[in-house]
Amino acid sequence: MVAHPRATAGINRLRPLNKPRPIKVQEDASGNPIAILWQGRRLAVAAINDRWRIDDEWWRNEISRLYHQVVLNDGRIMTMFRDLLGGGWFTQSAPPPDSRRHNLHILAAHIARATGNTVRGADRVESFRVE
Repeated sequence: MVAHPRATAGINRLRPLNKPRPIKVQEDASGNPIAILWQGRRLAVAAINDRWRIDDEWWRNEISRLYHQVVLNDGRIMTMFRDLLGGGWFTQSAPPPDSRRHNLHILAAHIARATGNTVRGADRVESFRVE
């Protein structure tokens, strides 16, 4: 929690950092995200990098979330979760500043694996070509 920049100081003037924001997610039959609606655009999920579950804070306000770190088809990394108690999907954190470049390697590898092809130029983070 941090003080709101325009608020007077005091304990009642705090706002949460990294507050979850609702997001529209299209799921497959297993409940995994396959696309999102982000800023008016549909973006496909190119890969799921990681998946984990958090069940916590039972003594205050119970949380049960299934997190996914995904690579979108534009190379962006997004961390999202499904609220297993209240329902709905949310995004909570911004991707690292260099996530688009870093994840071109991951995206290239997933495309190559899916198509059975080799990847040329994956050492250059700006672009790659699947053959």
